[in-house]
Amino acid sequence: MAFAWVRFGALSCAALLFVWSCSSSDDPGSHPSRIEKQKQVEAFIAAARQGQSHKIILLLENGLMDRQAALDRGLMAALAEEHTDLAAFLLNRGADPKAKTHEGFTALMEAALLERMADLMVDAKSRFDLLIFDTAPSGHTIRLLSLPELMAAWIDGMMGYRDRSRRLGELLKVFSRDQSKEDGFGMIGGSQDEPDDSRDGRIKEILMTRRRKFHRARELLTDASTTAFLLVLNAERLPILESEKTLDLLSKFNVPVAGMIVNRLLPPDAEGDFLRERRLQEDEYRDEIDQTFAGLRRIYLNLLPHDVHGVETLREIGKAIMEQLGDGGGAARAF
Repeated sequence: MAFAWVRFGALSCAALLFVWSCSSSDDPGSHPSRIEKQKQVEAFIAAARQGQSHKIILLLENGLMDRQAALDRGLMAALAEEHTDLAAFLLNRGADPKAKTHEGFTALMEAALLERMADLMVDAKSRFDLLIFDTAPSGHTIRLLSLPELMAAWIDGMMGYRDRSRRLGELLKVFSRDQSKEDGFGMIGGSQDEPDDSRDGRIKEILMTRRRKFHRARELLTDASTTAFLLVLNAERLPILESEKTLDLLSKFNVPVAGMIVNRLLPPDAEGDFLRERRLQEDEYRDEIDQTFAGLRRIYLNLLPHDVHGVETLREIGKAIMEQLGDGGGAARAF
């Protein structure tokens, strides 16, 4: 059986969630212009984060001392709060989608990640039997699942602004036309059709292709016949609470959850007073997991004496999982 394992670490889903700090890394000192510049950028970011388009337009019309910084950081803030129409407007006004934060993130990193995932899902049928995405922590995963709708709306907004700009350009051509080229009805160039701008046509086609790709990715992610999510948690208080919240959010997205893996359990033969106390606490959490997630199939895996690395270790874990899946019960205990 052929399979592909694709791992995206914590970096993979942080781009749109990250908003640049409003404060400058440099000490503004007492220079009035620098203080005013910082205040303007802060006001712009706050308006973008709240989706207040009228304030954004007012700030742009009144003039900004650091216009490009305000546009770039405002784009980050708008995308973080999913104000897609406002993000499209800022892009149209000159915001740089490739602008980087101090950590090296850009506003489009998550979009690039989703596009790569979509490509892999489409190609997987002809290349692999199983495609596994080892995602970042649950909060980032939820964010990733919302990207198809977010990016579709963003692309729609960008296309809308491009269409309005094109119509405005055509209107301006009418007012600045050369009357010598008009026919008897006052039409430019007679009844001949003006060809579409090939550059705009290519851009529109690229955007439409990406929109269809994101939509297809969303369909695949929510198709229970082809996709299943497995929650992985440790038998501890915070992971249990986080997994419960994640399960609720996944159900709101209509994402199929096939089961969960309770990982890194202490082996029964681990010795010592400290480990014995830990195991007693762990047993309490295992009982809580059985009650809280009674509707899910559960796999329990022990902590290994070494790192999970290499094909042999994966086979060892896979064998333990398959043995538990074969018992026919709702919950499976550790091997």
